[in-house]
Amino acid sequence: MSKWKLFSFIIITFLFILALWWVVDYFTEIQGWNDLGQKLFIWGSACLFFTLFGLLPIMFMINNQIKAKHQEEQKSPPITEHNKKTDAVNSPFLDLATHLRHRYGLFSWRRKLRWLLVTGEAVDVEQAAPGLIAQGWQTSNDTLLIWGGSSQTPPDEAWLKQLKKLRWRRPIDAQVWVVSALHYEPTKVQKAFQDKALWHMHSRNKLLRWAAPLYLLDLRTMTWTQDEREELQVGTLFPAKPQPDTLTKLLSAVVKQTTGLGMEQVMINNRHAFLLQLAQDLEQRDIPRLRAWLPAFVTTQGGNQLRGLLFTSKVTRPDTLAEHAFLPTPAWQVVTDDSRKAKGRGVGIQWVNSAVATVLGIVLLFGVGCIVSYIGNRGLISSAEDLAKQSTDPRASLTERLTRQQAFKQQISQLQYRAEHGSPWYLRFGLSTNNKLLTVLWPYYHTANQQNIQQPIVDNLYGKLSELVQMPPNSPERAALAKAGYDRLKAYLMLSRPDRVDAPLLGNILIENNKQAPATVSDGVWQSVGPELMQFYASNLSRHPDWAIKPDRTLVSDARQVLINQIGMQNAETSIYQGILRRVGQNYGNMSLSQVLNGMDSRTLFTTDEEVPGMFTRDAWEGMVEKEIDKAVKNRREEIDWVLTDGGKQPANDISPEVLKQRLNERYFTDYSAAWLNFLNSISWTRAESMSDVIDQLTLLADARQSPLIGLMNTVKYQGQTAQKGRALTETLVKSAQAAFGSKAKRLDAIPIDDDTPVGPLDGTFAPLLRIVQATTKEGCDNLSLQTYLTRVTRVRLKLQQITSAPDPQAMTQSLAKTVFEGKAIDLTDTRDYGSLIAASMGEEWAGFGSNLFVQPLEQAWQAVLEPAAMSFNNAWRESIVDPWYRAFNGRYPFKATANDVSLPELGRFLRPDTGLIERFVSTQLGGMLHKQGDVWVADALNSQGLTLNPQFISALNQLSRISAMLYANGDAGMTFELMARPSPGVTKTELLLDGATLSYFNQMESWKTLRWPGDAYTPGAQLSWSTEQTGLRLLDSPKGSWGWVRLLDKANITQLDSTRYRLVWKADDGSELNYILRVQNNSGPVELLSLKGFTLPANVFLTSRTPVMPDASGDMTQPAKPATKTTASPRKHTPVSTADASTVMPAKYRKKKAAADKVAQSIAEQATATPDETATDESVQPEPAEETTIVPMMRREHDAN
Repeated sequence: MSKWKLFSFIIITFLFILALWWVVDYFTEIQGWNDLGQKLFIWGSACLFFTLFGLLPIMFMINNQIKAKHQEEQKSPPITEHNKKTDAVNSPFLDLATHLRHRYGLFSWRRKLRWLLVTGEAVDVEQAAPGLIAQGWQTSNDTLLIWGGSSQTPPDEAWLKQLKKLRWRRPIDAQVWVVSALHYEPTKVQKAFQDKALWHMHSRNKLLRWAAPLYLLDLRTMTWTQDEREELQVGTLFPAKPQPDTLTKLLSAVVKQTTGLGMEQVMINNRHAFLLQLAQDLEQRDIPRLRAWLPAFVTTQGGNQLRGLLFTSKVTRPDTLAEHAFLPTPAWQVVTDDSRKAKGRGVGIQWVNSAVATVLGIVLLFGVGCIVSYIGNRGLISSAEDLAKQSTDPRASLTERLTRQQAFKQQISQLQYRAEHGSPWYLRFGLSTNNKLLTVLWPYYHTANQQNIQQPIVDNLYGKLSELVQMPPNSPERAALAKAGYDRLKAYLMLSRPDRVDAPLLGNILIENNKQAPATVSDGVWQSVGPELMQFYASNLSRHPDWAIKPDRTLVSDARQVLINQIGMQNAETSIYQGILRRVGQNYGNMSLSQVLNGMDSRTLFTTDEEVPGMFTRDAWEGMVEKEIDKAVKNRREEIDWVLTDGGKQPANDISPEVLKQRLNERYFTDYSAAWLNFLNSISWTRAESMSDVIDQLTLLADARQSPLIGLMNTVKYQGQTAQKGRALTETLVKSAQAAFGSKAKRLDAIPIDDDTPVGPLDGTFAPLLRIVQATTKEGCDNLSLQTYLTRVTRVRLKLQQITSAPDPQAMTQSLAKTVFEGKAIDLTDTRDYGSLIAASMGEEWAGFGSNLFVQPLEQAWQAVLEPAAMSFNNAWRESIVDPWYRAFNGRYPFKATANDVSLPELGRFLRPDTGLIERFVSTQLGGMLHKQGDVWVADALNSQGLTLNPQFISALNQLSRISAMLYANGDAGMTFELMARPSPGVTKTELLLDGATLSYFNQMESWKTLRWPGDAYTPGAQLSWSTEQTGLRLLDSPKGSWGWVRLLDKANITQLDSTRYRLVWKADDGSELNYILRVQNNSGPVELLSLKGFTLPANVFLTSRTPVMPDASGDMTQPAKPATKTTASPRKHTPVSTADASTVMPAKYRKKKAAADKVAQSIAEQATATPDETATDESVQPEPAEETTIVPMMRREHDAN
């Protein structure tokens, strides 16, 4: 029997066994046999029966066929040429298979050895593997060589098929082509030789359906014998698809390798010149040839992967070697070892492998699925059965039954979810009993729930309702319990009428009324179990009408009467109102901002994504809502819900139609006001990107014909006057009487009210907006009005246009800003204050609407003026201070860790109090916004008027001010401090030299020494040395220059002891610690100078929307700053307006292109593009540059180093 027949037989048998198990499981479930032992017994019996009466006859038949075939083979068949050829082909492989099975085992002989197919010319192969051609195959401990014939001979198809039968999935592990140096010659003959060999190799791969890695074994001949020479691994392994340059590099590496090894062998025996001769041939002749010869193997499509090129000399076969034995040389061992790593690939579609894998996968999946499904469903049934018995066990306590019922409930919830969404995939292999199990478990759960949950709940509701009924009629207790009593009655009736169940409501009522645990159950258990079980009971009650209880009719009737008298049926009013809104909403759609403005485009000024519900508009009120309310009042009595009426008897008290109408109107107009409040307060002002944008916005805003604001306010006026009517006659008569009897009787109104103005239900909400729209501008009248606001907006717009059309817009904006900083008022600030006053007069309800539409437009205009002024101050700061600062101190210590020191006189030119460049600039240019309190500069918030000082500027200014006050207190640079040396273990003497002054200490009594930095020495610097008991005086460090003391101090470990003393510890090379105590007279003394390390002077005084980005911290301060990246910010209050070129912004519908606006925008844009010298100073505090690490690229080379 062939292996395929055997494999098919096994698969069919396995499928038959699985099908038999499914049949047994199905029919035993029908019969009610749920015991696993019974099922296994029946299944085993059936398998035995079919084995005896089904498989045994088949086996006898197969046995007879084998015997008959054997008898036929014993007869001597006629000898033919075909039989001779077949026997010749099969004989070597039969011997090979027999030998390998005998030596390596029956099942592992195919994979124990590395099968190498050797091809090449017979002369070369005989020298590289003596005896292989004659014997056909040879083996070593881990290698099998198979002679594959000449590379110029077409492959033998029958022979290759027999080879593939031995190892059908991977016939060979590698293919070795034995070549000689003559094959590399760039002649047409050798090119044809190579092409023919590649073609035969490709044909061999197609027959074997496998392309193994290819190794080239270069056989080299020598004049002298090399028998006693030590064989070494010489050659190289190639990466996947190597390039010609890579091949050249690898072969050059072989030359270097063989040259060194060859010299060693020649020094031992001068006849062993194989390696030296190989190196010479490669370098002088073969490398260029191989560079042209090898790429043919790489570029061949569908060919073998060229894995390596190895070199060997003639191999002598020992006479003592057994037949078919093979003594591997180092070159053959390299091929064997590397073939374990290199993998071949299949040629063509591997139908057998794919089919076998697919069939086997399906069979295994189905088999495992059936087994897992059976185990899972069997466990589910067993678990449910145990929970059903335990939750109804009368011998268990109530606590135990509740706990088990909760687990039972979780089991049923799981089954319910699976019944709705499907069982898990591992339970769906034909054995799922989810729905059947759920149907069987419901009666058991009802029994457990009736004992543990339902009966206590019903008793509790009955007792609460009886308590409500028995209370005195007019007692406060009955009124207080009316709401809770209504919920309890509703729950009680739901339990008796499952068709009326509202599961979430019922669950909440039951949980709320059963917080107290039963007598035999602890509070903790009840709180964790009770709510979950009650909610589950409420959720499933409507699906099981048989769970309904029998209510006490007398109790229900009495409770209804009590509740009707107490609460007056509020629920009916709500249902009517919701019904009206639902019907109106079907006929009136929501209104967007565009619809509110009658199609007018307002995106240039303001936008919102909110919408007004269509039911809360004047059209909806007049068209449908008012009629619906009248219809509900006149034609229907309030419907009493099913809880308080049984349908046969009406309550005695009817609600008045007038009261119902009033309530419905109040609810509607309350929601009406809330809808418009939400919509209008959600409107946000569109952020302008430049001054020209601000001018366009203000132009459109004040346009009497096309202003979206006017259109919006007119719509608000129309909507706010919904349901307005004239004032009542009685109110008019009262006002006339008050006027007749004198001013004392007059009602004092905060805001005068016109008697002719109609009144309506929306006056409480819309009155502030209506007053602004309807106000008139009369002489002597201080009423706020929209008309006055728009007039002032026009003045502001004209002022801004005057700025943009001026010869020097920047100077004009700066002058205007300075005028405001001095406390003087201008049209722009007056109008801004007027808009804020209008927004404040609208009240808290309209805060968002008033701020966005009346404050934000003028705030943006003011920011458009401030932006150029702030940039002008920044430019003056950079030109006057920052640029000279960096020209003087760039690349100098302590600002940079270099060997060059900062000049103290030059530093004093900037930092000296009163006369320094920085303090004079701040005092003269920023005197209105900054003032000095001691050594600290403080910003004046009252005079800033919206400008934001750069926090980094303030911080740097105060840092330099402290250093200036300490370093230049007497005019010249210098500070005085005291040092005291302290003893250290193992240190006998320390000596500190500072600008000519010396502090020596050799373990005597400590004393303070007053030092001054910088000193008066001609060679300034600092030096610290020490000596120990074993060594002489040793130098720790000796930095030179004026800042030598600061450099030395930077290397110390500084610890502050109190407000004036610091501990200084220098760590010596031998681990000794040199201890000193520093006592300062002002601030931190010289320690304060360490804060100048890495200090950079900020480039901006004020923060603007176009503040330049700081340069890279790792770069040089002289390099130009990177341009700022423009980002789009969301509109928000007090956001500065950018003065960037307006051409980068999409023009609005109503924007007018003005030459003056373009001119100022271009002027400001040119300022943003500063020169390299100017932008070099645009940087903030930079971190210390990271240590530069040189990364050396690494190249992986796949070749043998030996």
